[in-house]
Amino acid sequence: MGAKIEIFANDSAEGKAFIERVESLACSKCEVTIYNLNVTKEEVEAKGKQYGITVYPAVVMNGKVMEVEKFQKKDVLGEH
Repeated sequence: MGAKIEIFANDSAEGKAFIERVESLACSKCEVTIYNLNVTKEEVEAKGKQYGITVYPAVVMNGKVMEVEKFQKKDVLGEH
């Protein structure tokens, strides 16, 4: 079973690049959900607050906020 990955971003160039990077690291069995701040900002921010997210873009894997700069394929695959 793959990881549950939640991406919080907007439609800016930075947001799109962020989404592409995270999706490229996701395995084929991963469940990826994208929360778009441009579509439902209040709903997305409320969901982000549940994780303690205050800065966007952000990514959550299996309920844990991840540091995107350190997010790697091995994190998704469970390799260490």
